[in-house]
Amino acid sequence: MPSTNFHQIFSTPIMVQSHEGDEKLHDALIKTIKDLEKAHTSSDLHRSHVGGFYTPGDLFEKSLPGIGEIKAIIFENVKTYINQVRETGCGRKQIIPDHQIRLNGWAALTRKGNYQAPHVHAGSNISGIYYLQVPSVPEPQGNIDLLNPVILQEMTFIPGGATTHCRIVPSPGMLLIFPAYLQHIVHPFENDEERIIIVFNARVYGDGR
Repeated sequence: MPSTNFHQIFSTPIMVQSHEGDEKLHDALIKTIKDLEKAHTSSDLHRSHVGGFYTPGDLFEKSLPGIGEIKAIIFENVKTYINQVRETGCGRKQIIPDHQIRLNGWAALTRKGNYQAPHVHAGSNISGIYYLQVPSVPEPQGNIDLLNPVILQEMTFIPGGATTHCRIVPSPGMLLIFPAYLQHIVHPFENDEERIIIVFNARVYGDGR
């Protein structure tokens, strides 16, 4: 019998996790972010968004309700993501210790008509979003589209599937982690609800092996 191995050598690792049972934490974070919006103007420099309120990227350094807890949750899952990539992909095989992983994050509160143009998270290795509150709207409103980084697949790969993007329909408590190089867009929505999220980047420092 022939021996067959199947390798996805240029795959794009995406991690999705649900935290639907953490309503108490979500409520505390939503209040924290709304209080920040009342007290500060939006930090818009070098951002791709159109409309909405954004905090600076030092949110995880603040001693505010819920921030320490959500930072710990995100950090543990970034480590899980890194280890899954290390164990299943091509490239680095050595374990990355905690002190070589640097995390920063910010909050975003968006409303009707706000959106994000196509962008990447330059200067980072890993990016992600924790969804606290999302509007009840039909697709693609409020959805995030992860754009295919292998653009030649659009004309050469097996026909019949969506090769230009992967659409994520968010829900409260969803944690999404993806490579920082992965270009993505966020669609506007057209009702009067609010979309409240925490966005983060992780950078790995060290010997690069």
